[in-house]
Amino acid sequence: MILSRILFLAAGIFATEVYAMTTSLPREVSTSIGPLLFARQSSGSVTSSIPSQCANSCAILDTLANCDENDLNCVCSNSDSDQYAGCMDCLVRLDNSVQTQAQQAMDTYVDLCKEAGITIKSQRISGAGQSQDTTCPKCQFEAIHPYFPSVNPIELLQSGFSSFDISQASIANDINRLEHELRHIEPLFIKIRDRHNRIVRDIACFKALLAPIRCLPRETLLQIFGHLSSQTSDIREGPWVLGHVCSTWRKISRSCPSLWTNIVISEPCDSPALFNEYASLSGDLPIQLNVDCRSRYGLGLDGLAPHSHRWSSMDLKVTSDDVSELLSSISLPLTRLTTVNIAGCGEYEPPYHHLLGDDNPFSSSPIIEATLPRLPYSYLPINVHMLQRFSVCSYDPAEILSIFRNAPDLIEIVITMCPRSYYLDVEPPLITYPPVFHTSLRQLSFVITPENVDDVTKVPQTFDYITLPTLNEFQILTSSDSVFPATLEHVEYSRIVNLLHRSECDLTDLTFSIPVPVTSFLIPVLRQSPALQKLDVFIDTHTAGDVFRALTLTEGRVPNLRKLRIEDAPYGGSGLLLQGDALHAMVRSRLSGDCHLKTLQLSLKKTWSDHNDLFIPVARDSPFRDLFKMKEEGLDVEFLFNQEDCLVEGEASTLFFGSS
Repeated sequence: MILSRILFLAAGIFATEVYAMTTSLPREVSTSIGPLLFARQSSGSVTSSIPSQCANSCAILDTLANCDENDLNCVCSNSDSDQYAGCMDCLVRLDNSVQTQAQQAMDTYVDLCKEAGITIKSQRISGAGQSQDTTCPKCQFEAIHPYFPSVNPIELLQSGFSSFDISQASIANDINRLEHELRHIEPLFIKIRDRHNRIVRDIACFKALLAPIRCLPRETLLQIFGHLSSQTSDIREGPWVLGHVCSTWRKISRSCPSLWTNIVISEPCDSPALFNEYASLSGDLPIQLNVDCRSRYGLGLDGLAPHSHRWSSMDLKVTSDDVSELLSSISLPLTRLTTVNIAGCGEYEPPYHHLLGDDNPFSSSPIIEATLPRLPYSYLPINVHMLQRFSVCSYDPAEILSIFRNAPDLIEIVITMCPRSYYLDVEPPLITYPPVFHTSLRQLSFVITPENVDDVTKVPQTFDYITLPTLNEFQILTSSDSVFPATLEHVEYSRIVNLLHRSECDLTDLTFSIPVPVTSFLIPVLRQSPALQKLDVFIDTHTAGDVFRALTLTEGRVPNLRKLRIEDAPYGGSGLLLQGDALHAMVRSRLSGDCHLKTLQLSLKKTWSDHNDLFIPVARDSPFRDLFKMKEEGLDVEFLFNQEDCLVEGEASTLFFGSS
């Protein structure tokens, strides 16, 4: 093994010198440990004396040391030469000052093999290794060189040396080299991060192409799109957003006219082209128009006028001036219009001129449902021949009679009598009212508003000439949730009683949103309504006791009553609280038998009263505490105190009944 030992000793001595240099030890220290390292590598593994950074690259030294001395092919081969050169390169990278010695060791190895009769290729030792190309051909990123710190501080200190034994200049060189390497790899890190983000994004895009919604058939997509278009959204949203997804969705959405028939305008828009384009995409289908008065709709709405002949419903929450401005732009008959809702906003101001002339676009509209609670009928006359539900505002009793005469299919009507406009100088003509026998109407309602509460007849004289045999629901309502003093004249109450008596109708539902006279009105109405099942009544301190006694079952009135709602908004006292015993007796009287009361709802709003006026919390022996027991017995009972159920544990319960 003469050859292998020569190579072993040459490499070992060289590695010892490199180890001393790379650990930055003083020369006297390296001289002392050099023999120790040499002894280790003479008796054990060669690589054990090699710096740890090059242990793998120099494993060839152990291979050469173990070759049989007569097996020259084991020692001298191009493969061994490549690995030997790799070991030398690694050591030079740790300290390039020993490049000359490394090259000499390499040349000695080649020469010895040549003397033995085997020629191997000569290698140039530069510290770069076999491959000079640092670029990955697949990703075009610069490759990162292996990281070999010249000193391992932990191992150095574990060997018994301190920082005083280290060359400061050598450490400074190491720091400079590492900072240079850091600057070298930072651009690579940025490239890798950007590539990573792009790959992740592309993966997401490709996965999106495989998403189930991409595979849905056109018919299914149209059903999904239909749900979107049916929701209330502004004209600038709606189906437009579908076209932002992809060209396929845009093509499908724009080829389906039914998606574009719901036009909602809730924000100002001055683009007639937008409105016209939206309406054009609906083809020839009917259009549902919804305009909200919370902001002016702008001049853009003129773009819908050419399509007004296709309007099937019109829901406007705008001022009277806006209504006039919109309707004046309509030049085509509204031949498809079936639903109209014009609910004015802001303070009520009677119009000072008729909104429509002789060319009334509503004259031929097949309107089935109309809600015009604040716009007098004479200012916007509509075709009533097919009308079924109508909320009408009028100051002329003759108009009301005309509606009943010309609307044979009318089943519901809500009448709000309004003051005459002070711009009108001509009084309504006096006419003789012919009797009207209407056989379709089922619901009749009169509305009291702050505008008609004084000096306006809420139940016009025309109802002295009308008979409604099919009527089963009657209401006296107020226009808002806020409570204001309101009542009818005695003649109006009498007119209602006579109407019900003359009609011989079977009322099943009664609603009175104002306190009504008990003896002259409520009792006669109840007496004529034995089939009554639902009663909603408003009370005060003057009427509460009489109302409760009139409803006691022992009086024999309305034996089939199933649902009772009693509302009180006390002013200087509560009728509910003052007449609690009478209320309790009435309710208890209706909880037995086959036709007993099933639902009871009490509502107490302290609109004008404070707690002292109401005397709450109630006493321990208050009859209202029996409501809990009634609830346990099966009565569906709810007691709303300022809109919160005080029969359920909470603030309202504590306030009304006190803490338990």
